[in-house]
Amino acid sequence: MLNDAVRKAKGEVIEEEADEEKNDKPLISVSTHIDDNYVSDGELKIAIHKKINEVNSYDSFCKVKSELEDRFGKLSEDLIIYMYEEWFENLAKKLDIVSVLDGKNTVDITLNKEISSKIDGEKLFNEAYNVSRNFRFSYKNGFIHILLDKVNLEQHYLMFLIGILIKINNMIRVNM
Repeated sequence: MLNDAVRKAKGEVIEEEADEEKNDKPLISVSTHIDDNYVSDGELKIAIHKKINEVNSYDSFCKVKSELEDRFGKLSEDLIIYMYEEWFENLAKKLDIVSVLDGKNTVDITLNKEISSKIDGEKLFNEAYNVSRNFRFSYKNGFIHILLDKVNLEQHYLMFLIGILIKINNMIRVNM
């Protein structure tokens, strides 16, 4: 502990701190800004962020969306995408996703080894095809990688990622 304190005082990053930072960073970067035209009061904005953080299913998405619209008016596209991002984060956490690499044209999701071993690859491919034809897959060192091409999608890519994670969640529940 003393060594860590000395290293910290010198400005070195300690592994434990790096892990904490990693856990706080969102998997997908979207705007979480609540425009002053929607709500200008700081405390209300905090309350809205807390509500949006509760989104973890389709039902909770609809409930929070309805509640916010009833109270403050129609949600902007950015706020809806923010809600989808929270839903995605909760699904990814539930499935213990190893990594999410969000690039300019693609998103690469890596499933953990345990889930990768339980998934029927053919069924995953068929289920993904029903969500979007823009999914590709690879299997490396016991990990399934799901790649979504973000170009030319008819909706925000988070909607497709949620769709595939729901399918995976349903597949592993059946196998348990």
